[in-house]
Amino acid sequence: MAKIITAKPESVNEQESVTFIEDRLKEAENLPLEQQWAVNIAYLTGKQWVAYDKSSRKIVEKPKETWEERVTVNRIRPIIRTELAKITKSKPQFNVIAATNEEDDIDSAKVGTQALDFIWRSSNMDEKRFKSALWQITTGT
Repeated sequence: MAKIITAKPESVNEQESVTFIEDRLKEAENLPLEQQWAVNIAYLTGKQWVAYDKSSRKIVEKPKETWEERVTVNRIRPIIRTELAKITKSKPQFNVIAATNEEDDIDSAKVGTQALDFIWRSSNMDEKRFKSALWQITTGT
């Protein structure tokens, strides 16, 4: 008569498996947001006939019927542009305040303000602020 031997899996492998599954579940929690972001970006670029494919995690074009004629009117882009203009209308202003009323402190404050302006321009912060605002409007975050 044969004896059945049951081997107990090592606890390290069990712990690794549990950790792996928990990590995958945490990744899946943000998936609906990322799906919506991808669809929003596609709509903004004029691709209204798309959907998010969950299996491939990509944006795919919806199948078109043989008789169907698709007309695309991008009503989202003007709304996004209006909101973007409102958000980026005024540039942030930086001022360095003098510690005292002495001429040296006032001159130092003027130099500090000029330095901040130079850093803003050389870092191309206007474009970065524009891109950030566009991302915020498009994704809602």
